Amino acid sequence: MEKILKPYTIIPPHLYVKRDADRQLREIITDMGRPGYVLVSRQMGKTNLLLNAKRELSNQDDIFIYIDLSNTFDNETACFQNIINTAIEINSELYSEISTIIQKQRQERNDLPPHKQHERELRYLLKATKGKLVVILDEIDALTKTSYSDKIFAQIRSVYFSRVNFPEFEKLTYILSGVVEPSEIIKDPKISPFNIGEKIFLNDFSKEEFDEFIKKAKLDELKKEFIERIFYWTNGNPRITWDLCSMIENNKFNIQSIDTIDEFVQKLYLTSFDKPPIDNIREMVIADKAIRDAIIEIDYNKGKEVADNIKSKLYLAGIINFEENDIKIKNRIIKNSLSRTWIESVKLQEQGLLSLAIENIEKENYKEAIIMLDKFLKNSESLDKETENFAFYNFGLAFYNVSEFENAIEQFSKTNFSSKSYPQIFYRIKKLIGICFLALNKPDESISFFKYVVENDQKDEHYAYSLLNYGVAYSKLKGKENIEIAINTFLKITSENNFEEMSMSQIENVKAMANYNLGYLKKNVNLKESIEYFKSALLLSSQDLKPSIYQSLISNEENKNQKLIYLHDCIENIIEFSLKPISNDVENSNIFNWKLFTDLFINAFEIDIYEFERLLEYSKEIIYLDKNNDEILHIIATNCLNNNKWEIGNSILKYSHAKKFFSKDSIFSYSSLKLLAYINKFDKKPEYSIEYLNQFRNGRLEPIDFYDFDIVSHTTFFLTSKGKFVEAKEYLQLLFPLKNDVKEDLLINYILLKHLDLQIEISIGDNLKIMEIAKDILNEIESNKYENVRSNLLGDKGLLDIKIFAQNIVNPNPSKVPIKVEKIYGRNDKIKVRFNDGRIVEKKYKHLEKDLLEKNCKII
Repeated sequence: MEKILKPYTIIPPHLYVKRDADRQLREIITDMGRPGYVLVSRQMGKTNLLLNAKRELSNQDDIFIYIDLSNTFDNETACFQNIINTAIEINSELYSEISTIIQKQRQERNDLPPHKQHERELRYLLKATKGKLVVILDEIDALTKTSYSDKIFAQIRSVYFSRVNFPEFEKLTYILSGVVEPSEIIKDPKISPFNIGEKIFLNDFSKEEFDEFIKKAKLDELKKEFIERIFYWTNGNPRITWDLCSMIENNKFNIQSIDTIDEFVQKLYLTSFDKPPIDNIREMVIADKAIRDAIIEIDYNKGKEVADNIKSKLYLAGIINFEENDIKIKNRIIKNSLSRTWIESVKLQEQGLLSLAIENIEKENYKEAIIMLDKFLKNSESLDKETENFAFYNFGLAFYNVSEFENAIEQFSKTNFSSKSYPQIFYRIKKLIGICFLALNKPDESISFFKYVVENDQKDEHYAYSLLNYGVAYSKLKGKENIEIAINTFLKITSENNFEEMSMSQIENVKAMANYNLGYLKKNVNLKESIEYFKSALLLSSQDLKPSIYQSLISNEENKNQKLIYLHDCIENIIEFSLKPISNDVENSNIFNWKLFTDLFINAFEIDIYEFERLLEYSKEIIYLDKNNDEILHIIATNCLNNNKWEIGNSILKYSHAKKFFSKDSIFSYSSLKLLAYINKFDKKPEYSIEYLNQFRNGRLEPIDFYDFDIVSHTTFFLTSKGKFVEAKEYLQLLFPLKNDVKEDLLINYILLKHLDLQIEISIGDNLKIMEIAKDILNEIESNKYENVRSNLLGDKGLLDIKIFAQNIVNPNPSKVPIKVEKIYGRNDKIKVRFNDGRIVEKKYKHLEKDLLEKNCKII
């Protein structure tokens, strides 16, 4: 006998049970007066409610569009266009002419604000629609997490008021659905709230609806006492009822008593608590103390005393049904899973969170500490002032150490330590807030904090570093007067002899950094004086500061021999004291860190290959203990490429390749060879590309990416131009069998490969193949898969050019000359681009390549 209660995602019509929410939703769609808003917890059947309305109410005249917003877009334009594109795609015949107009206007009128463009496109659709247009937006809570969500919801709100000017909007309405209160949908207080929607509450099955479900599931043949026992446990919760009845369906001939039903409930829900919706409910309860407190009140029959905002939380967590007055936990399964014993255990776990968070900060596990402190502060009430201060202080420290400086300032500012009781912490907080503002490039806002410490603190470590950063802040401000203040501040530090409670090494370090900053400020004024300051800094500094100072000496020195001396001494210092780079320290940014380490490698490579190899060998023995030469050099080279130092990055990769550090089974060698192939694709003979593609064919070690398409297309183009058609065809065919492994946004590049294949067949003269490939290209382009997809290989016009080229083959027209695919640029070719912010820049291709890849600009 075929199973009825299968694990459906979409409930089929013959099993769907209508609830009061279905009636309410139908009325909203019939009236078209306000948007409907389905407000409900997860696992309650809201998506099936929406899809059933679409299924039952859509007809020849009335159009329903369902959009799942859980997959968000980069910006509001893409989100708006997705709504329109979906409408056109599922009603292609109705909107065929409108589609052409919209696509043309998108190309020609890209100066329109996104909401205005969307309003215009909606009006086009509405004028072509005989009846109603109902837009269903599901999972809107995912959309609220984007930066542009307010603009989407504000536009939806405005549609209803725009009916005065555009009567066609009378035919448009929205149905929204999500797990977020309407008052929280629009986040910006300056924008009118989303208060026009009509709430639809989706409660559990009533007893009559439950009985209807049992009948549809063909379980009404069970004994009445068994059916009653199911309702006793589930109280009509749709998801729990479905899953429990599905289990009963599998075992209905083995049920001897209601004890068997109880055993099923215990096994499914009350043993491991990991089955929906119980797992999600318990997670929400753990995360919110207010919900836990409300559950305790309900347990003591004080449901009437629970505040309305907490009732809403309980409803959205799936714990209660929507009711005006007294509230109760909706069924026995949920109630048993949220026992008082379990809630007390959650409370006990939280009490140890602060000490655990501090322990994680000491171990430099800052992200874990942030999670713990956030939970501790949200779920702790009536903390004594001292505990609260320490919590905020450590929260600030954790954010500070992961470079979330705005959050760090916020937490530090909440502390209220006394300068008398806790002077060290008090002045440290002032200093750290100043450093945070410096890191945020707000030196003017940092000055008052450093000044406060300098004027009030004893001459200790906090005083010294605040004075130092006071000078740094002024050095970052424009104007000759500010630079003079910075210089005088650093000079004051170099001559200061009364630092208290600081060791000699700490005093020398502060003075070294003051000299270092003086050298930096003087380098464009008096190079000789600048170098002398750097040398003074070198004499005073600790070993971990010396590499930074040596780097400055190397950068400012014009004499090549002297550069080499500084480089040698720097590497000698690192080797002698076994220095290892640390993660970036904002408070001590000049300490030997990973950026300085990479810069030193670059300097060594450019100045003296012997010193470079010394540093490489040291790195392998002391720093990169588990890494081979190919991996180390790959790391350094990619750092160069990521910072637009393409020439040096390329040279380091070539060095690694020439030294035979590359290994066939190493993913770093594979990736380095790919980069070499990509960077050097315009060589007279693309040897790296050929080598890479042969390795790709023999054993690919990475997912296919943009570089693979670029390398294949350029290599094919090169070989075709040399008349090597067979070889070109072999490399071109490498990517075709792997189409299922390619990310969706890269699939458009296959059209370019097919175009290159067409060019090869034209050169060979195989007319059957030519016609076959041309038709294939046209079918692929006309499928509309790629209308909103861009490819840097094709450019903005490339797809259109390829389409026209193929059309001229399939339907030859003597008056039309086939258009060549958009030019492939050399790295030294000058190009002009328009950035997304409107700037027009003209530079060599190599300087703009990264921005083109990241779609920050386009060639014009």
